[in-house]
Amino acid sequence: MEVETQEDSTETSNAKNEKVDDQADVKANPTSSEDKAKPETAPDINSKEDTKNEQQDQQSLTEDETTQEPQRIENNGDKNNLKTKTKFDTEKVDLDPNAKDSPYKAKDKVENETATPRKRVDAEEVEADKLLKDSKTAKQGEYKNKYPLILVHGFFGGVGENRPVFYPNYWGGDKFHIKEQFEKSGYEVHEATVGTFSSNHDRATELYYYIKGGRVDYGQAHAEKYGHDRYGRTYTGVMPEWQPGQKVHLVGHSMGGQMIRLLEHYLRFGNQEEIDYQKEHGGEISPLFEGNHDNMISSMTTLGATHNGTQGSDKLGVRQFARDIINTIGKVGGNKFSTVDLGFVQWGFHQRANESYIEYSKRIKNSPLWDTKDNALTDLTAEGSEQLNQNTSLNPNIVYTSYAGEASHATLSGKHVPNIRQYPLMDLTSRIIGKDKNHQLRLNDGIVPTISALYPNGQAYKNVTDISSANEKGIWQVLPVKKDWDHMDFVGMDPTDYKRTGEELEQFYTGIVDHLMRVEESENRNLAV
Repeated sequence: MEVETQEDSTETSNAKNEKVDDQADVKANPTSSEDKAKPETAPDINSKEDTKNEQQDQQSLTEDETTQEPQRIENNGDKNNLKTKTKFDTEKVDLDPNAKDSPYKAKDKVENETATPRKRVDAEEVEADKLLKDSKTAKQGEYKNKYPLILVHGFFGGVGENRPVFYPNYWGGDKFHIKEQFEKSGYEVHEATVGTFSSNHDRATELYYYIKGGRVDYGQAHAEKYGHDRYGRTYTGVMPEWQPGQKVHLVGHSMGGQMIRLLEHYLRFGNQEEIDYQKEHGGEISPLFEGNHDNMISSMTTLGATHNGTQGSDKLGVRQFARDIINTIGKVGGNKFSTVDLGFVQWGFHQRANESYIEYSKRIKNSPLWDTKDNALTDLTAEGSEQLNQNTSLNPNIVYTSYAGEASHATLSGKHVPNIRQYPLMDLTSRIIGKDKNHQLRLNDGIVPTISALYPNGQAYKNVTDISSANEKGIWQVLPVKKDWDHMDFVGMDPTDYKRTGEELEQFYTGIVDHLMRVEESENRNLAV
């Protein structure tokens, strides 16, 4: 610990000299073996002056570039083909950012065009106007999208009744209110409200009932295993008719992108623990855990997802101080004067009518939550994420797309430090990730290693240069890495980054919505045939 602390201190104190170090490193090692191995098209992850970046961007717009044929790994998504290995080496990752088809080297489609920057901006504005500005507000029950769009927040995400008064707007910040703006333009959009700190199992179960409606049933086997209540809150449901053939689009940010995969697995295959328990003990079982509910999800889009975990949870989340923070937040959120539900209802985090706050605090301190693995901090580790990857598979009926960001750069020592405009509250986690023993994991968006957000380890994927070409089902279609986008830029919650504007965020989500409409059109054509 003392050595790590000293290193962090040294890196912080030398932050002002990083640009000089980087330049010196380039001059001192112009023909190093590592540099020779890198193709010329690999992205420059070193920090630059803003004006220099803008000049390079202008130059790149006029360059003709070619892209490598994307690699494709076949995976039929069959349940019988799930991996059976039981050990996971966190130092070994089968994702190679230096591969010839790496999304790190892919360029946006617009960069392959020869149009002037002004014409390119005009085209983007026309596309945004098409979806957002030329449309009238939809009448009740009449929407442009056939399938509702469900936005799923990540760890510590405050949405709806889970949102404290001081918490900013999760989906869009103050830059662009995603739900409101698309609703005004005639699209059905919902912001899911699930547990802020809950495990993937609990959050996936809550998402099911958020969409379908009803009282959350976490499962009797699960409740007995981890020591919390079987039933949770009651949702009215945004789509009570949700069933096979009646689909939704899921967009998950951070842990939300990880959790929606587990929900799909439960819908298709059920929960074997709950099935076995019900056979042995009788009683009711949630429809979610029965399985055989395919064709309920049309597409999955993940934004900075923790597909393969994050060292932030490995090295910080499992420590006592992180648990103490959640303990404190949970106590405050559950006191009798609070109207905020942070997702701890199943754990009894609610002050009882005749219970003093001191008694309530003692009870929460001794909660079984702190001694189990049924929490987000465990699921976000590399090991917890790998377990999810081993137990889930791709559905051949779903269109999968993923976005990843990078907001760090290498120093002379090879370690990564935050970019200038990275969200300040992510400085610690970014530096922890940036000095990982595995060099492939160092590039990060402040919270998640960039390579972790591309696709789940071991699942089929291919790289696409533009979302308009991401129309294949049953395979992860990885979009080019968003350079200088930190973890919060995907949802507009980084007010310190003036480069990431509301207009840019509008265009980004316009592209996603436009893509989902093409997915629906494709399905309609197939049904017509």
